[in-house]
Amino acid sequence: MGMRILFINQFFPPEIEPSATKVHEVGRELVRLDHQVTVITGFPNYPTGVIPPEYRGKLVQTEEWDGIRVLRTALLPVSTSRFLLRTLSHLSFLISSSLRSLGSGPCDIVICSSPPLEIALAGIFISRLKRKPFVLEIRDLWPDDAIHLGLLKGRVPIAIAKWIEHLAYRRASMLVPVSPGFVPYLLREGVPEWKIRVIVNGSDVNVFRPDGAQSAMGRHFPDGDFVVIYAGTHGLQHHLETVLETACLLREHQEIGFVLAGDGNEKTKLLEKQRQLGLTNVQLLPTQPREKIAALIGGADVCLVHTADMMINTRNIPAKLFDYMAAGRPVVVAARGQARSLVEQAQAGIAVSPEDPHGMAEAIVQLCNDSELRAQLGVNGRKYAVEHFSRQIIAQQYTHLLKEVLCATP
Repeated sequence: MGMRILFINQFFPPEIEPSATKVHEVGRELVRLDHQVTVITGFPNYPTGVIPPEYRGKLVQTEEWDGIRVLRTALLPVSTSRFLLRTLSHLSFLISSSLRSLGSGPCDIVICSSPPLEIALAGIFISRLKRKPFVLEIRDLWPDDAIHLGLLKGRVPIAIAKWIEHLAYRRASMLVPVSPGFVPYLLREGVPEWKIRVIVNGSDVNVFRPDGAQSAMGRHFPDGDFVVIYAGTHGLQHHLETVLETACLLREHQEIGFVLAGDGNEKTKLLEKQRQLGLTNVQLLPTQPREKIAALIGGADVCLVHTADMMINTRNIPAKLFDYMAAGRPVVVAARGQARSLVEQAQAGIAVSPEDPHGMAEAIVQLCNDSELRAQLGVNGRKYAVEHFSRQIIAQQYTHLLKEVLCATP
């Protein structure tokens, strides 16, 4: 008999946000495994802060997505660029999702995904209300990341955030970090090892495939160009100025072009730097629909991961990396830690140091000049993705974990 699973997540399609995509795609696979899946989420507004016309003026709405019952609830819409307003948006969803759960019906288990960290409070309340166990997925280590980035300041706000974090760790029946690099931190924070199960983000290997059409890039660069793509958030943690500096070094290589697709609080600065450097070999695109970004990645020659040279970046695995590998594209990973280790283990790309435009330029030129190496790295990445982190595999891992939690619950 299948489980009745209740997800609490602020984001859900049509929003183009990693946790939204993951909850949808993993939820869909859980439905195919005969589980009942309900998602409590907000009205779509990410990343612009604008609610689409068809959702405006409503407090609640019920939908169905691929067999998933989706319960939408009102929240404060806000763009991605204002940290304080984003926090208020998270708090508004904490309240509205808790209220929405009153009419969500019975469930066997509650799952929340952090960040935002405030969502853990909703998970605790709803699990207590329904007298069911609570599982917390950890996609980023908040508030620790926010403190290191200087986004969260002041003794009192930090103390409150740490209190919420430790409360969530105590009350959750199981913690599910998306990277093995999170485990040492959780152990230092006092979480017992038996309470931790790593399940990575993964990718939809049926959407991200190695047969992407090159024509997807034709609208951004002339035919014959060798295209390097970065697809994801443009934030402080990514230091994408280095990518523009790399493009500047390679401007004499007229066959090489760069596409940066996505949004974030550094996007405006990047557009200004592109203008200042006069980079005609770079195209900065907004966040793209899922199918479009899959086509762009599949149509690129090389995919790029770049992170700022910060300690906090060594423990995470960017979600984009799974999609790159699933699409069978060779990867240049300018990072340390878990992301670099994954690419090296899968033999799916070339690793260079972060914030090193010369090293990145050398790797790109090497791949541009060696089509056989590109092909082999792409095949390796695709094989590893299919075998280790397809959405079907991730759903099976969640099924085993949730059953384990239920069996251990009195």
